[in-house]
Amino acid sequence: PEAEEREVVAYNPETEELAPMQTRIDMATHVVVATWGWDEPALAQVLKTPASYIGLVSSRRKFKLIADKLRARGLGDDDVNRVRAPIGLDIGAETPEEIAVCIIAEIIMARRGGDGQPIHLRWKPKAAKQGTGETEQKAEGRRRKAEGGISDS
Repeated sequence: PEAEEREVVAYNPETEELAPMQTRIDMATHVVVATWGWDEPALAQVLKTPASYIGLVSSRRKFKLIADKLRARGLGDDDVNRVRAPIGLDIGAETPEEIAVCIIAEIIMARRGGDGQPIHLRWKPKAAKQGTGETEQKAEGRRRKAEGGISDS
């Protein structure tokens, strides 16, 4: 309800077709498809665009069924494989608000090139040398600075 941009399009349940979307989608666009029954026709339209991120709120089983329908429409594996489903980083979310955070986190990760790993796992301080209180990282930084290099400590 508070999205920056929403578009309501007509859906024909007999033909399972959506009216064309008027929203301009380019390579900077991140699309999340979350409908009540017309995910496949919505994805069929979105997959014709250069959107850099296309995600579907679904279970794996539901997406497999949708993927088969997309292929039956003539879309290839490269097209179908552009869809991320189910979407979101696995943080053990249960509530709708937590699930929304998971989805936004994945979009940010895709946009910024992150890997989704906890930051604290990337760097652990090394133990101080006995008797000096100085870590290996600080000692290396001090040596670089003394040699005229740049210190990252």
